[in-house]
Amino acid sequence: MFSTRHCKPALRSTVLCLAVLTALSACGGGGGTGTTTTPVASAPAPQDGAVGTITGFGSVIINGVRYDDSAATVKDDSGNTIASSKLALGMTVQLKGKNNDDGSGSASGIDVFSELQGPVSALNLAGSSFSLFGFTVQTNAKTVFADATGLSALADGNIVEVYGLRNGTTITATRIERKTPAAGAVVVKLRGALSGLNSASTSFTLGGLVINYGSATVLPAASSLSEGGYVAISATSLPSGTNLSASRVVALGSKPVSFEDGARSELEGVISNFTSASQFTVGSITVDASKATFVRGTLASLANGARVEIKGTTSNNVLTARLVKFDDGSASDDFELHGTVSSFASLSSFMVRGVTVDASGSAVLFERGAASDLANGRAIEVEGNLQASSSGSVLKATKISFEDVSAGTGSVGGQTEWRGKVSSVSGNTLVVGTRTVTVSAATVYRRISQAQLVTGVLIEVRGTVQGDGSIKADRITLED
Repeated sequence: MFSTRHCKPALRSTVLCLAVLTALSACGGGGGTGTTTTPVASAPAPQDGAVGTITGFGSVIINGVRYDDSAATVKDDSGNTIASSKLALGMTVQLKGKNNDDGSGSASGIDVFSELQGPVSALNLAGSSFSLFGFTVQTNAKTVFADATGLSALADGNIVEVYGLRNGTTITATRIERKTPAAGAVVVKLRGALSGLNSASTSFTLGGLVINYGSATVLPAASSLSEGGYVAISATSLPSGTNLSASRVVALGSKPVSFEDGARSELEGVISNFTSASQFTVGSITVDASKATFVRGTLASLANGARVEIKGTTSNNVLTARLVKFDDGSASDDFELHGTVSSFASLSSFMVRGVTVDASGSAVLFERGAASDLANGRAIEVEGNLQASSSGSVLKATKISFEDVSAGTGSVGGQTEWRGKVSSVSGNTLVVGTRTVTVSAATVYRRISQAQLVTGVLIEVRGTVQGDGSIKADRITLED
């Protein structure tokens, strides 16, 4: 507050009068009964969210959406800030930011988390699985392997870190890293809902282990642990029998992941607790898909164990789906990279975004250029699937597009690319955004078939501009 005690009397009188007049003016003038209104700050807009697997880079691609991560804070599952360059294909993350609902967005925060780390047991090559602390780890064609050529390169006793999608005691692995922990480093990790909490003995049960947390750092505090609550555990030593001494326990609350109310929400996982289309869970999230559009399946395909991507909006802790995409794990063109070619040795060996790429297949589709144009420094988009190699997983390219070449003039008779949501389908004619698209027997479909084209899905069309402004499609790619 302004003080007049150091002013001369005449000046003090003047200042006081001015102060009174100013106060009266703020109240609506010198007369009447005006009141001062204090502005009320509006609540911040909810942050959109995505929980799922990293399937590409340029910046980071999660659930088919390409998020700019240049301003994102990236943290590992110990809460440490890490560089975005540490992110890798197949890692599971929770992202917060802005989803533009057009296949693009921007990330403000990315939290990485794995499900398990520990020694492999009961390795089953025929069943593509192994056991770890009472959990069954299931692999498929989409599982990324690091520091191992594949499941056949593992052996019982190997320490591995598993990223994946949980369904009860089964985890569908999206990434497996073989580890050689240094002395004193974390060797065991687990996440899940605890049971049998006993504060007197400072223990609880998780998976097939009894966890003792008496000597552990518990965050935010031991009092935050509750029966049925989710926790993330790490330990620097292996279990003794079924007993594990934790070094760190983080209480995650009643759900390991969540979305903000009113936010666009995207979730990858496995369906469980299926009651009806209007009530089932994916991970720990309740979903209502009664009014959703279905891709690669139908409403009748909803069932326990089905692997899905859900896109919708969260309200009152329920994700109301606008789109449900089914995933059979076939890894058909499911990985995507945008970046500059480096370490080019041949068509069968070069790098993009730190990932080894093999584009030597006879069926690789080249757009805006040819195989002979590949060289260090070229900006390209790569789509493909994974293949085991002596150094781990390699991206086997099915399509390469040169991004440093124009997509086309858009003039009549020229090539163009157009992206948008399908608003109508009638035979071989689609309306995509504001543009009419026609397909023919020569149209190539990627990640989707003609029969699966339904209203509401986001696609990219490449084709020839017709005299009426429509596009005759050469290629249609699912972007949702």
